[in-house]
Amino acid sequence: MSQLPQLPQRLHHYAFVIRDHEANRQFFEDVLGLPLVATWCERVFNTEVQREVAYCHTFFGLADGSALAFFQFADAEMYARSKAVYPQIGRFQHIAPIDPVIQRIEPVLRLLLGLFGRVSVSVARVSPASRLRFALLP
Repeated sequence: MSQLPQLPQRLHHYAFVIRDHEANRQFFEDVLGLPLVATWCERVFNTEVQREVAYCHTFFGLADGSALAFFQFADAEMYARSKAVYPQIGRFQHIAPIDPVIQRIEPVLRLLLGLFGRVSVSVARVSPASRLRFALLP
């Protein structure tokens, strides 16, 4: 096994394909408070589909300078061919920030806990709708 002379300092970004940038922005910026730090749109020739493909790319910043990045394609075919395919058991594919993101939603969780007794929260994956999933347990 070869070893790097030095480990990477940090992750620059991790990218996901989404269907709706605005719904995604509302969740990451307005709900979680992660700032939208970059956006660009472009048109490039894609060799896999042998045509030009238009997309926008957004980045939501994290404290260490890394980002969560998202692609939205202009056409449904590229979205369908590029979106993540989730396994039947999806809990193992997740984003786990070390930070106050969970602290930001803690008041909501406490309210739900007070109203319903038990609450299960899954932030394990970003769905095309980019929403937290709450399950109220009996």
